[in-house]
Amino acid sequence: MKTARLSRSHARLLAAAWKWPKTTCLKLDKSARFFPAERSCRRTQANQSQALEGGCTKCGQRRRSPTFIVLSVLALGLAATAEVSLMGSVISTAHAQPAETSRLQVRAQMKSAAEKLNDTARGAPDMIRAMFAGNTPSATLLALNEKSIAAQAEFENAVLAAQKSGALSDDESKQLARLGELAKKTRDPVKGDIATLKSLASLPFMGRDAAVRLAPKSQQDAAINHAEAAKRAVGELVKAIRTFP
Repeated sequence: MKTARLSRSHARLLAAAWKWPKTTCLKLDKSARFFPAERSCRRTQANQSQALEGGCTKCGQRRRSPTFIVLSVLALGLAATAEVSLMGSVISTAHAQPAETSRLQVRAQMKSAAEKLNDTARGAPDMIRAMFAGNTPSATLLALNEKSIAAQAEFENAVLAAQKSGALSDDESKQLARLGELAKKTRDPVKGDIATLKSLASLPFMGRDAAVRLAPKSQQDAAINHAEAAKRAVGELVKAIRTFP
C-alpha cells in the first residue's frame, strides 16, 4: 500500500487542529464542511441566540403562567360582578324612587282630603247656631252641607286609592276603617236635620228662615248636638291621619 503524502498546507492545518483548545475544538465528522474554529464560533453564536430566545421565552412564560391567567380571570370576573351589581343597584334605586314618590303623593292626597272634610265639619255647629239666631241664612248652611258631602266623597276615594296602591300599612287601614265607621254613624242624624230644613221651604205664608227661628228649642239643640258629634268624629279621624308618616 502506498502512503498518501500530505501537502505542507494540510499538515499545518492538522497540527493546528490538534493544538486547538478542548473547549472549542470538536472532532471532525464526515458531514463537517468547515474547520473546528469556524464550527466553534458558529456554535457559540447559536448558543447565544438560544440564550436570548430562551430569556424571551421565559419572560413570555412568566407573563402567561397559569397563576397569572387565573388571577387575571378572577380580576375580570370581580370587575364584571361589581359592574353588574352596581347596575342592578342603580336600576333598583331608579325603580324604587318612582314607587316611593307615588306612595307619598297618594298619602298626601288622602291627608289633604281629610283636612277639607275636617274644615266643613268643624264649622257646622257654629253656623247652625247662627242660623237659629237669625244671623245666617239657611241657604248658607245648605251650601256648607253640599261642600261637606263633596269633601267626604273625595276623602273616601283617596283612602281607597291609598289602599289599592299599597300606600297604607295593615294597621293604618284598620285604624282608618274603625274611625271612618264612627264618622259615618254621626252623618245620618245630620242628614235628617238637613232634610227637615229643606222641607221648611214648602210652608205657606212663611219663608224658610222665619220658620227655622220658630223651631222648638229641643229641635234646635238636637241639630246642634248632631253637628257637634260629627265634628268630634271627623276630628278624631283627621288626628289619626296626621300621625301617619
